[in-house]
Amino acid sequence: MPVPLTIARLMKTPILKEARLVAGYDGINRMADSVNMMDAPDIVEWIRPQQILITTLYSVKDDRSVLNTLIPQLAERGCAALGIKPQRYLERVPAELYDQANQWGLPIIELPQQLPLGIISHEITRALLRRDDVDWNDDTQEKVFLEMTDIALRGHQGWEMVAQHLSQLWHASVGLLDNTRAIRAVAARGINNALFEMVAQQLRDRASYVRDGSPQGLVASGETAEGYPVIREGVWYGEIILVRRRKPLGMALSAAIHAIALLRAKQYWSMQQLYVQQRQWIEGMTREGSLTPVSTLTSPFRFDHVLFKGPYGAMVVHVQTGPGFQRMGNHWNQRVSLLDETAQWLQMFLTQKGWGLILASDDDELVGIASPGSKSMEGDDFSWNYRQLEEASQALWAHFHVKVSFHLGRLYPSASHLPLSLQEAREVAKTLTNHVINVYQARSLQALLRQIAPEDRARFVTEVFGPLLTLSEPERAVLLETMDIFFENQNQASEAAKALYVHRNTVLYRIRKLEDLLHRSLSDAEDLLTVRVALLFLKELDLREGAPRHDMY
Repeated sequence: MPVPLTIARLMKTPILKEARLVAGYDGINRMADSVNMMDAPDIVEWIRPQQILITTLYSVKDDRSVLNTLIPQLAERGCAALGIKPQRYLERVPAELYDQANQWGLPIIELPQQLPLGIISHEITRALLRRDDVDWNDDTQEKVFLEMTDIALRGHQGWEMVAQHLSQLWHASVGLLDNTRAIRAVAARGINNALFEMVAQQLRDRASYVRDGSPQGLVASGETAEGYPVIREGVWYGEIILVRRRKPLGMALSAAIHAIALLRAKQYWSMQQLYVQQRQWIEGMTREGSLTPVSTLTSPFRFDHVLFKGPYGAMVVHVQTGPGFQRMGNHWNQRVSLLDETAQWLQMFLTQKGWGLILASDDDELVGIASPGSKSMEGDDFSWNYRQLEEASQALWAHFHVKVSFHLGRLYPSASHLPLSLQEAREVAKTLTNHVINVYQARSLQALLRQIAPEDRARFVTEVFGPLLTLSEPERAVLLETMDIFFENQNQASEAAKALYVHRNTVLYRIRKLEDLLHRSLSDAEDLLTVRVALLFLKELDLREGAPRHDMY
């Protein structure tokens, strides 16, 4: 039978930890032995003494007459407290309700938004049924904490043992998720694994990778499911999913979070050793004249694909965070943790699609060697699987608010070309774009010329165009425009005249004037190349003081 508890005691239970007492403080010692939910305007008629009424006020939100008499009627019937979920259907609770609650000494509790009323009702009822479990004494807390610590540090089955121990403490089916929301261990109790995983999946889908520390809850397939984030000192370690819990959370939740943090720390340090190996292996594979054998690595990833399943290519991955991001790993250096965790996630995601992929952090970016799982060939060229890279980028953003961009070298049939592919990927990575995928393209003449230092280009323009640059702005603009159009039309005066809407002789006159000014002949191949390069530089380097860069003429 339920044992009555005061509202003050119930406010200390885990389910009401995020709730607030907003009115009726004089009734804090009212006794409660059950819970009811309002789903009809005449619910007051069904309230009995020492009952807590929880509601969204949806059924009466537009009926001021009912709202104005709600508190007095509840108080007269001996209601223990009124729990309200505001802002769901009622933008603002009328001030009259607070005034009346203070007058009658009827506590009004503002319930947490993220939990369904069914979960709240279920948990309060559980607390009333198991009063002896509401408070954990110091000895019990210390015992649970030490047990969980010992389990986490013992052997290689820490996840499974922690799940089993929590299942016994809470009389619940327990699932432990890591920081990628992959299920690491399940201890089903009273239900089969298939039903547990189905209910847990619905909870994971509904939670939508919430990382703000809020617990999640729902009722699915007749089962009550709860999700509790494992966050410690701002670091997201994973999640605990409970189904059909029979005992209060108590201090076991804090002990569980501590244990899972230890498990992740163990996993982290083993991964750090792997990251060092991967970095060394990539350096060996991309160093000219040196190939590191894959047998030197011990790893859960399928590195053999890179060597034995061509084509092969290199990539550079840039990683950024967006609004809502929280750390993915347990590292005191957030940037390092972000890169390592992103590398791990991308490797798992793409290897599941048949890729061979090794990624390692290098300063503030990721460097990788890859062999795409499904490749296409056009002639003698291989091409990357862009669709799967796009899927990886979209999933990282949707799940973790992490933005990645891939900078890809060309794919080659032999691993001996990996140094060249990495050089190409690094070259692409120097070009800042907003594209998710950036692929190396063979350089054009203009791209090569742009590698010349700006000051050298400016000096070259001055040497070639010196006399031209001394002309007045209008005259100089006409001659430069004519020269540009003349070159665009393959040095054909007639075509240039059409583009400029002038007579052919006018174009020829302007070209001769340019040749006289520059002391160069546009009929001479070397002079023509010199002038064309100088014009290209002039378009990109505005030498005129105060003139806008885009308006060269």
